[in-house]
Amino acid sequence: MITPFEKPVFKIPLIPVGMMSVPVCSKGIWDALIFSRCGKGETLRKTAKELCKDIPGNMPLSSLREFADRYIDCVNEYCKANCDFFSLPEKPDFEHDEELLKLPVLTTGESLVKEHTGFDFDRINELDILDYRMLLADACKLRILRRTDGKGREYLNECYDFMHGVSDIFG
Repeated sequence: MITPFEKPVFKIPLIPVGMMSVPVCSKGIWDALIFSRCGKGETLRKTAKELCKDIPGNMPLSSLREFADRYIDCVNEYCKANCDFFSLPEKPDFEHDEELLKLPVLTTGESLVKEHTGFDFDRINELDILDYRMLLADACKLRILRRTDGKGREYLNECYDFMHGVSDIFG
C-alpha cells in the first residue's frame, strides 16, 4: 500500500443478485476491465470474477457489463471528488496548438510512474488503481514543476483553479 489512507469499498448493483461490496482493484485488473467490456464475453466474465470473487459464474454478460461500467464510474467519481490527489493537472491551454499524435503511446502513464518510483511494469500493475493514479498525478506535477521556463508553479496553480472551478474573471 502506497497511500496512507483507508481505501473505499464501492457498493455496486449486480442485477439480479443485488448490491456487491467491491474493494479498490489493482491497476492490472482495472486495465483488463476497461478493455474486456467491449471484447469477448469470457474475458469480461474472468475479469469481473477477479474484481469481485462473489460474482456467480453464470451471470448474463449484460449484467456483467453494467456492473463493470458502474464500478468504473464509481472509481472515476471518487477520483474526481479527490482530484487534488488522483487527477492529472489540467487546464485549457491556449498557448500551444500542438498537433495530436496519430499513433497512440499506450504506456505513457506507466513510463511516468516508472520514472517517478523506479517500479517495473509488473510492480506498477500490482498497485491498486488509486495508488497508481496518485503516483501518476504526482509524477506529472513534478514534471511540470521542473519546467525549464520556471513557470511550473504558476502553471500548476492555474490547473488547480481550472480543476476547482475558481474563476478570476472578477478579480
